[in-house]
Amino acid sequence: MNRISIGTALTKRVLWIGAIATLVTCLLLITRVYLEERASARRHLEEIKSTLVPALTTALWEVDPQRIDDLLDGVAQRPGVSTVALESAEGEQWRSGSDGDDVWMTAELPLIHPAQPQRPLGSLAVSMGRDHGIGRVLRQLPLVVTIVMLAIFGAAWEISRQFRRRVSAPLQALAAQARRFDGDDLSRPFRLTPQGEDFDEIAQLVASFEQARQRLQSGIARQTEQADALRRHGEELEQKVARRTADLNQRVNELRQAHDATEHARAQAERFAARASDFAEISADGFWETDAQLRLVLVSPYFARLMGSSVEQMLGKTPVEAYRDRYPDAKGLEAYFAPLQQREAFEDQMLWLEDAQGERHWVVNKGKPIFDRDGVFQGFRGVITDITESRNAERALQASERRFRLITDSVPALISYIDGDRRFRFNNRVYQDWLDKPLSEITDRRLDEVYDAEVYARIEPHLETAFAGERVVFDMELAGRTYRATYVPDTDSHGRTVGIFGLIHDITRLKRVERDLRLAADFDALTGLPNRRHFEQLLEQAIQRAEGAQSVLALLFIDLDHFKAINDQLGHAAGDAVLRHLANQLRGNLRATDTPARLAGDEFVVILEGLRDAQEAGQVAAKLLRAIAQPMDLGSVQRPISASLGVAVRASGEMDAEVLLRRADSALYQAKEAGRGCFRMAQAEAVS
Repeated sequence: MNRISIGTALTKRVLWIGAIATLVTCLLLITRVYLEERASARRHLEEIKSTLVPALTTALWEVDPQRIDDLLDGVAQRPGVSTVALESAEGEQWRSGSDGDDVWMTAELPLIHPAQPQRPLGSLAVSMGRDHGIGRVLRQLPLVVTIVMLAIFGAAWEISRQFRRRVSAPLQALAAQARRFDGDDLSRPFRLTPQGEDFDEIAQLVASFEQARQRLQSGIARQTEQADALRRHGEELEQKVARRTADLNQRVNELRQAHDATEHARAQAERFAARASDFAEISADGFWETDAQLRLVLVSPYFARLMGSSVEQMLGKTPVEAYRDRYPDAKGLEAYFAPLQQREAFEDQMLWLEDAQGERHWVVNKGKPIFDRDGVFQGFRGVITDITESRNAERALQASERRFRLITDSVPALISYIDGDRRFRFNNRVYQDWLDKPLSEITDRRLDEVYDAEVYARIEPHLETAFAGERVVFDMELAGRTYRATYVPDTDSHGRTVGIFGLIHDITRLKRVERDLRLAADFDALTGLPNRRHFEQLLEQAIQRAEGAQSVLALLFIDLDHFKAINDQLGHAAGDAVLRHLANQLRGNLRATDTPARLAGDEFVVILEGLRDAQEAGQVAAKLLRAIAQPMDLGSVQRPISASLGVAVRASGEMDAEVLLRRADSALYQAKEAGRGCFRMAQAEAVS
């Protein structure tokens, strides 16, 4: 029966696997190159579309055949372009490039001018030749197949040669020695061939056979010397031989079991090494290991790539030597790697590495010393972690925080962030100025620790509303000033409120402006009396009260005499002084229930409420005329002042303020016609 040796079977299997791997590699390469060339062709077509189509559209629109030919020739000369054809809407054709059947890809591009978007001017057809994509694939295929096949056959030949030399040859020599074994001649010892001396398992097997041979030889010698004794004790000798044979068999079995255990351990070690290599390759960390002399005996490919080096270049060197070979200008490396010399564990050693492309990486180096069971130092093992992204993100976050701090510190308002424990997590520097406390006594403290009890009690309900998920805006008065606070909830991805953003600014000035605007809307700026708009509201209200109480109400209409002459002769400042004087006289000679107002210019009105009768209205009018008629010092001139006055008494049931004012105005003109400086009573009108 012909048996195939282990080496031959292993070589055939390696060759079959290599052939399959070659086929798969070629297919993958062809597919990759084909896809790359197809994508490149599409990019060329997109580039032609973005650059040539507008130019051809313009040339076709302007009917420039020479420019069209030049543009088409320029495109046809581009790499990979086979044919370029242009056909106008009128049927005219231009063509450039080589004719043939080697078209690989064609694109039809319409030519549309902005002035005529509804109807294309023509179409452009661009064809890519097969030589652009498939040719490159076919040119590279023989070289790749040759290289891969040579590598696989070379590896198979070396595996087969080493197996025959180190395993098959020693075992065949041992089998030949065993076949020459002669029970009568035990002088030939069992010896290993030189190729098998490196393998402990084969040496143990040969040693066991040699021990058996020596024991058998010794036994035969003793049998020869003690032939008589052996004959007398034949039965005992047979028992001894049986025991020794059993012992030999037991030892052979033990050797076989030890060999099987060794092979199993070796297979497990190989599988573990393969898994460790795979993990090291796909891990985001780099691994390294040194021997007792601190020379690198293990470097993961990822670590080597970060260093811009290779595993082969780094092995056998100390970490300091490997780093200095890559970065000769680096300084202080001995001190940096001092823990290696001191055999101390270290972590969080930060340093930068630059890969072969010149990209700098920040890494963290960690390592620990390794000792055997007897405490003897064996070397170091460590991990390199790339923290470039996290470091860049941290720097970006710090820069963003600095910008945010700069912006918020420049805003004249209190800006803060409050977490769910009612604790400040951020405060701008304005807090320090407004609360007269350093930020260290504000940030990371609870609000009830920063604010006094009264202030916290006023804002606490609004905090509850904000943490319930609602935006809150409220005003509060503190120490004579008005503040407006805005709380905006900060929610997580589940919609839960995890904190609130706070903005508080001083609106005292704004409130003051609002108050001044309200006063300006209702009161005369010169005299401080209600203006016409406010007077009309007050008159409507007074009429309602008089009707409800069935009381007497009168309206006085006052106009200064010769006021225009005062303005013309003495100036507007003197005129303003006269108006203020009149307003003061009205305030000083009226009851608290009476309401004076300025309508416009030198026209004033007075609402008299709660009168006994119409005669009392006339008495008030006469009193006011006497008070107004006192001379006034207007700079260096003393000038008498007089006024005319009309009185209208509201009739019962009269609700129209406009009618009442018109009646008082009519009585005023009667006083003017009577010679000025007097008053007249308006006649009562019947109310329907």
